[in-house]
Amino acid sequence: MAPIPAQHEAPTSLLDYTLRTAPVSVVYGTASFTSGVARNAPALSAALKTSINTGVFSFTFFSIRDYALTPLLTTLSLHPSPLVPASSPPSPHTANLLPTTLSGLVAGTVFSYYQRRLPPLQHTRAGVTFALGCAAVQVVVNELEWARIKLIAWGEDRERARHLLSSEPTPTPTTRPPPAAAAAAAAAAAAAAAAPTPATHYLSDWTAASAPSHAHFSDPKTETFADRSDRLFGSAWDWVKAQAGVLSPVKRLDEGEYERTLEGLLRAKQVERETVRTELEELEGLQREREARR
Repeated sequence: MAPIPAQHEAPTSLLDYTLRTAPVSVVYGTASFTSGVARNAPALSAALKTSINTGVFSFTFFSIRDYALTPLLTTLSLHPSPLVPASSPPSPHTANLLPTTLSGLVAGTVFSYYQRRLPPLQHTRAGVTFALGCAAVQVVVNELEWARIKLIAWGEDRERARHLLSSEPTPTPTTRPPPAAAAAAAAAAAAAAAAPTPATHYLSDWTAASAPSHAHFSDPKTETFADRSDRLFGSAWDWVKAQAGVLSPVKRLDEGEYERTLEGLLRAKQVERETVRTELEELEGLQREREARR
């Protein structure tokens, strides 16, 4: 199978990041406008102020994350940690989670200090609240991106399977095998059904073609601080999902397990059909022998 070519995304600038938050500003501005109308307050000024504050916070957040925290976390890779590295790349579910959380903490604290003159502890609480909100949004964005990748991979596999089915030669009709040969074929099909089927992943070609080498992550001298934090967050995320799966009364089947189950049922039905066909042929033979004796 031809591997899926790696796609290189264009670099995203700070202006692009800020402009992407324009719908959020519109939503907050509309909410402020509605709240002002409900409270008999100047609605236009409230909506304008909320939109400006949202844009300022977005600009501050992405500035801190992309131009301060991300370079800082990458520079910290010069001082490797004595932690034992894992033999797998960071989880996509926790990508950019640490810099987003820290940026939300810093930007939220600064924004709270700019808006209200309160004790430092109150600003810290506001920063923690902003950090938790930014972390939740980052997790949602990561899950949506992962779902998009799975959807694209599923479409590629479907097109590849359709192409393979269309390129297969048409089988020529053959004579029906005798009962002994049918029984041998049924036994071979039963043995094939009992044999374990190796699990394949829908991203195996993509992973083999474009995934970075595991040696990059196994060497503490080359693993960046951001990669290490993503790996640790990914391990924690996998542990939480494993515990939730154990406690959940409903068990979820992945694509490979579901496909193997269907293949096993199909083989069992094929063996059953061959057995019935063999029995019918034997009965027809016995009936012909009885008619010949008469």
